[in-house]
Amino acid sequence: MGNAKQSNAHRQHSLFRGGSNGKILITLYSMLIGFTSLVFTPNTGAAEPSARIGVRPGTTTGEFYSVKEGRKQLFKPCGNSWVILHEEADGDKHHANFSPETYTSFKTEWVLTKMEQSGYNVVRVFIFKGHFRCSELTSVGGGSRDSTGELNKAYMINFIDFLKRARNHNLYVQVVLDGWPWTTYYRDIALADLRDIEGNNRENMTPGSIAAKTDYLERVVQAVKKSGLATTIFSYEISNEPCSWTNAKPFSVTTGIFKTAAGTYDMSSAASRQACADDNLVLALSTWRDAVKRIDPDTLVNVGLFSYAAVKKAGMATNGLLPIGTKDVRWPGRMKDVVSVTDFGDLHMYVQSTGTTVAQHMESQEWSLIPNKNKKPFISGEFGAHRISYPDDATAAAALYDWRQDMLDTGFAGALLFTWDTLNHSRWTAVEGNGAVNKAFKPGGSR
Repeated sequence: MGNAKQSNAHRQHSLFRGGSNGKILITLYSMLIGFTSLVFTPNTGAAEPSARIGVRPGTTTGEFYSVKEGRKQLFKPCGNSWVILHEEADGDKHHANFSPETYTSFKTEWVLTKMEQSGYNVVRVFIFKGHFRCSELTSVGGGSRDSTGELNKAYMINFIDFLKRARNHNLYVQVVLDGWPWTTYYRDIALADLRDIEGNNRENMTPGSIAAKTDYLERVVQAVKKSGLATTIFSYEISNEPCSWTNAKPFSVTTGIFKTAAGTYDMSSAASRQACADDNLVLALSTWRDAVKRIDPDTLVNVGLFSYAAVKKAGMATNGLLPIGTKDVRWPGRMKDVVSVTDFGDLHMYVQSTGTTVAQHMESQEWSLIPNKNKKPFISGEFGAHRISYPDDATAAAALYDWRQDMLDTGFAGALLFTWDTLNHSRWTAVEGNGAVNKAFKPGGSR
């Protein structure tokens, strides 16, 4: 993540950095905003339930629809990721939207009001699972030593409050649920077996990790259903940009037989290596999809992917994760496999001032090999423009407008900008500067 421009909003965000002074400021700020929200925030229980979003076949690609007054109406997703990043004293940044140390109903209400006024219909948020280097934020699982497996009450109260407010502002929510909570309970499950599978590769490749994530998903989906807000969910993104890594076993070596959740594979064979990556991801995603659907059968499930072109591997989707010495060690999941076990396709892409086009990103993800594309819709659930590529928000806005049009012309049903207002980040946001990005990207916007 790059450094954002300094601004009043960015300096305000620096209150959430580490250290004793930062913690005092967090407390004072939260008390002030909490009091303000009591005075100015409307009742969040008044709105009618949202109409459920579904998918149906289309002409070239599938479509989303909502049911209103008994009729299916075309639904075109357009919105933003809302990302609050907490910066630790060591510079690490973590998702902080719903942690009790940072959440305020006043700010939430203000942001969702602005999104609704701009005409958006989807907001994407990340659930913070915790991190072994993060000691200043409460995660969805509570503290790192929690051994109960229960979702943190304070965290979930904030998340449910957010869902209510989103519903009141006619916004559906895409919920990103990466990994499993960094707590004793989930670590004991996830790390119990196949210890020769290393690092990030464990998440999709070991029975323990798959079981831990299954448990976690079931708890979150059940909590949302119990709150009466299940129809406010646009989709559960059960994995964000899953990939295999060639800096960790089994893919960091080119010899040896490895046992995984999906079977046993030979790392000396390119075909076996490829099957290892593909089979395990499909197994994991299918298991997690089924966990969600058991509790809420009508909800949508998706997985966001990046392209092979994004990591300089265009044309290498069937290489068996070879060579292992590439500069970027990530090898993304393959779209044709992922869309076969989810409700819609989701390809994350970033605008570049020179280089890769929308069509090249798509083809690097084997777009032409995806069967029956008319059966399911496709979106770009994360797209944006890096500051390093564009000197100002107006230039970025024009590029984003053209890029989204290219996606729509290719058959995508919609797109979600990354991000709405994350100023301590390397991408242009919707609202900063003169608001040029928002003016171009919002429904009915212009270049």
